[in-house]
Amino acid sequence: MADGITSLHEQVKTRVTSVENGRKYQEKQPAEIGMPNGASIFETSGPWEDYSTPARDFRLLIAIDVVRGYPDRVVRRATHYAMPNGKRVEDVRSELQAVLASELASRKITYTRSDGSPWTLSLKEVLDRAVDYEMAYNPNDCAELRWAAPENSQEASTCRRHAPQAQRAKMASEYRTWFRERHWPTKS
Repeated sequence: MADGITSLHEQVKTRVTSVENGRKYQEKQPAEIGMPNGASIFETSGPWEDYSTPARDFRLLIAIDVVRGYPDRVVRRATHYAMPNGKRVEDVRSELQAVLASELASRKITYTRSDGSPWTLSLKEVLDRAVDYEMAYNPNDCAELRWAAPENSQEASTCRRHAPQAQRAKMASEYRTWFRERHWPTKS
């Protein structure tokens, strides 16, 4: 589980760089970045490929599922793990959940908001926002939206850029299912 948490933390830190590259690009090139159609959002060329994060976010969601689900997986597959002598599997699950909670709360990342100010999130906060990462990959959105800042929050108060409504609609109605179901789309 510790390796899974460390790997997840590294993925999130790498995402910080990806979102920051998009934020910097927006500062220099304020024009809208065109969004490809269908499964091409995951593999294309040009600014969308350079600054969007759908494939990274897809993998991030899977990593979140793995880390969150580890204590329950140990219970389901208890015979595959060496249980400490004298401990019930439920006790082991409770201990794993406590370690998970502690590790997620203590590990942090800092991203740059639209106004250039830093904002720090714990890994727990990142995981708590997982459902919003199903739609946080568009480089036309501000960094705050890409980090799923809660609407009307202090964190989101510096957001000044939103993806065009047509792109958001397509993301919500056509593409979100791939992320929600963790089902990689087939090319048509």
